Amino acid sequence: ISKPMVLLIDEAWQLMAGVRTGQFIETAFRRARKYNGIVGVITQSFEDFEKSEAARAAMRSLQGEFSAMVQGLTEAVVELRRATEINPEFSQPYNQLGYALRFLDDYEGAEKAFTTYIRLIPKEPNPYDSYAELLMKMGRFRESITQYEKALAISPNFVASYVGIGNDQIFLGEMHEARNTFTKLAF
Repeated sequence: ISKPMVLLIDEAWQLMAGVRTGQFIETAFRRARKYNGIVGVITQSFEDFEKSEAARAAMRSLQGEFSAMVQGLTEAVVELRRATEINPEFSQPYNQLGYALRFLDDYEGAEKAFTTYIRLIPKEPNPYDSYAELLMKMGRFRESITQYEKALAISPNFVASYVGIGNDQIFLGEMHEARNTFTKLAF
């Protein structure tokens, strides 16, 4: 979708109190970026977000993103870990935490965050793609390709995974295979 989209949810804290509606809002936040969109919430007071476990976790996750931009990755890791402690089943902070830890060279912590992300939403391509990026960074190219292939099995048009596989193949010295992989991007 090329036209930017905005989804505003009024009194989202009430919806996040329900398991299904909370999962819907979490998924909307997570997937909106893929479709050139953004999700916003409207409330009378930030204190409303303290009324629900899912809302508290979402706010900590947003604080983690903000901290990464403004204060640095170390503070972001603190906020993102708080989000995972508040609601261990809220998947979004695990992806952000994995990247923050990766950039801090804590590969073990990043791997734990990404594998948890996969466990929480195994039917989505992004967790596998994120984990594959870490594996590539760690020089585990064959394992990385396997994770990218899992993402593509779920969503054959997940372009980033083709790019990742091609890059892994280049690192492995498999130039012909990489060329074939990059050719698939011309679908």
